[in-house]
Amino acid sequence: MAARHQLIAYDPSYLALTIESELALAMLDRRLAAAALAEGVAIPAPCGETKDP
Repeated sequence: MAARHQLIAYDPSYLALTIESELALAMLDRRLAAAALAEGVAIPAPCGETKDP
């Protein structure tokens, strides 16, 4: 997963745990967010923002 999404060492661990636990992943790292979306992981909108206007 690290090579597929060009992630640094610990990011795939966060992503794998999120997938395993079937929870959403909250982070500010754009590369990790893109990888999470590609893997089908839900990402909550940042505080104060909405996904649909």
